[in-house]
Amino acid sequence: MKIIVVTENGDLVREIVEKQGHAVAAQTDDVGQLVTLILHHTPHLVFLEKTSSDYPDVDHLRATFPKVRFVLLGFARGTTWTDIVRQALRRGKINGPWNTETPDQRQIVFDEGYNFLFSKATFKDSSRRSNPKTEGETQIFRLEWLLRTAAVVQKCATSFADAMAAIDSHEWAEIKYLTVCGSFQGSVFARDLLARDLALLSHYVPGCDLDGLPAPTIEPANLRFVHHQSSPESHYALFCLAIFGINADIAKQLYRAIHWRYEGESPEQLAETGIWMSGLAFTMRQLALAHVMTVNRLFALGTVDTVAASRSRALHRTTQMFACWWEFREVFEDADRLRALLQNLRAVDKNPPLPESLKIPNYAQFLEALRASNDTNPTQE
Repeated sequence: MKIIVVTENGDLVREIVEKQGHAVAAQTDDVGQLVTLILHHTPHLVFLEKTSSDYPDVDHLRATFPKVRFVLLGFARGTTWTDIVRQALRRGKINGPWNTETPDQRQIVFDEGYNFLFSKATFKDSSRRSNPKTEGETQIFRLEWLLRTAAVVQKCATSFADAMAAIDSHEWAEIKYLTVCGSFQGSVFARDLLARDLALLSHYVPGCDLDGLPAPTIEPANLRFVHHQSSPESHYALFCLAIFGINADIAKQLYRAIHWRYEGESPEQLAETGIWMSGLAFTMRQLALAHVMTVNRLFALGTVDTVAASRSRALHRTTQMFACWWEFREVFEDADRLRALLQNLRAVDKNPPLPESLKIPNYAQFLEALRASNDTNPTQE
């Protein structure tokens, strides 16, 4: 759950929040920055100190941002800030139930921060996650848990995809116009659209903290806060995909895109970046659609043979995109092995505990490690 703290005693609130396993996305004592911070971070929860001066109209804020919960830190009789914060965290998000399970408290060590995860060896050596006997067993292990996760999050992911589709045509119209006109906003909007596709795919990664993913929708272009660099949520989405395992060559382009920021490039450079970024965003949109279509077909009864050897060229290409993106090529070339996997999924416990080898840091842990990495390497983009 993402949280913004607006108070002169922000360190006290941050300490309480982080002890509960959540992340403080931003902290400030300037109420004037609140709207900007909400647009930038899309939080679930905002803590506000009730002061006599410059106090915002909370009713207006709640009407403007209906999916954000605003909690006032006053001085009610017999109630401390600790009680207020803990009660708010227990209630969770305003737009849906919050997972109250205890977060994974393992110590996550990053040898060189976030960048280390994107070395070639990290992507290619999938056996470091599950340690099976063969590459085929590695793929079976990963596909099994991807499908188990899909069965749990399918409704949430479908709602996420529907929300994205509602603004899709408008977003692409803006991106094309701004790119042709040589505006840096074309690249920024394409990068943000790319991040939302990564968020949709991350729903299916076992152990991913869904509260730490980018929001599926955004404000209209004329009201949008245009930030030059990607949000931490975008980094977390790519981080989860990389940990689980995706195509290494595409992943490096995604890493380059998420780390891109506008720094006053020339119109020629902006045109080159905009065309590359929008092309990558379009590719990821097709990958996301191919993923959803293939998962739905895998869940359908009697569809194994058609998945393995589809007569339709379009369906065949869609399945191959799914297999190449998640590195499942060997599994999809063997219909018998795929059929056995699907039968096993229907026969065994639908909600077994997640194996230790597949556990992923939650958003709060990732954000802490990312900040520590930036403190250690201040020149790192």
